[in-house]
Amino acid sequence: MGESHAALTVSATTVAALLGRIALGLLSDRVDLRKLSAVNIGAQGAALAVMAAWPSPTVLVAASLVFGLGVGNLITFPPLLAREEFGQRSFGTVFGLVGAATQAGVALGPGLMGLLHDALGSYPGLSATIRDIPLPQGRAPWPRRVPGF
Repeated sequence: MGESHAALTVSATTVAALLGRIALGLLSDRVDLRKLSAVNIGAQGAALAVMAAWPSPTVLVAASLVFGLGVGNLITFPPLLAREEFGQRSFGTVFGLVGAATQAGVALGPGLMGLLHDALGSYPGLSATIRDIPLPQGRAPWPRRVPGF
């Protein structure tokens, strides 16, 4: 895939993210938000797995579009889920903790991946691990309301 094709793919992924955010935003009022979020994250994990397994230009473009459909919702869904699952009274505390955990991952993740790379000597195992992290999230095993909140 050349630079122009890659740039076009990134742009198309961004457009898909916008469309996905609108579409899933409309659906979020009609279906169980936990299930919708689980499907969203599962589709992103599957798209990344497809990209890694079949890195041809056509597959990369198609998987990028699938990934893009859900990526915008990584910003939209967490506060909605926090409020729905923990209630308005606990929203500030819960979402503050979610934000802190997210920032910790963003701050520490690259360094930890570098240390693991140095320890393992390559990225393939790391790539598979990172790619597969979202896949179990699609099960959404937590209760409907969390006791004590």
